[in-house]
Amino acid sequence: ASMRYVFTHKQGLSRRREFVIFVVLSVIGLGVNDLLMWLGSSVLGVNYLIVKIVATAIVMVYNFVTRKIFLDGDTGAVLE
Repeated sequence: ASMRYVFTHKQGLSRRREFVIFVVLSVIGLGVNDLLMWLGSSVLGVNYLIVKIVATAIVMVYNFVTRKIFLDGDTGAVLE
């Protein structure tokens, strides 16, 4: 949905390759989320609900920026 409604298709990038990049970026985002959850709740001892809110915000920004850089066909600046 994000590639259909938010970003434009990058010319020269097949749908298969676009999907693979999307999955790789998503798995990395999941890893970042898990790492932040472990650090916040186990290492720092913060309530897991508070850590989840912070981790979700960070991963949301990560997802947007990385998809904009690697998948968006717009040749403009990364964040205008």
